Amino acid sequence: MEKTVAQEENEREEVIVVESTIEWFLQTRRERDKNLCFWVFFVSFLSWVFVFLTRATP
Repeated sequence: MEKTVAQEENEREEVIVVESTIEWFLQTRRERDKNLCFWVFFVSFLSWVFVFLTRATP
């Protein structure tokens, strides 16, 4: 009887660890996606400015 209770507690702890790991992964993924969007926007903006400046000068 004690063994099954201990096993159940271990299984619960494992589930909690897995859930927190998934949460952490999703959170870091969201932050990475935000950073990626920022860099894509920034690089496209810089390239647009470069093209504008090279076309504007005769």
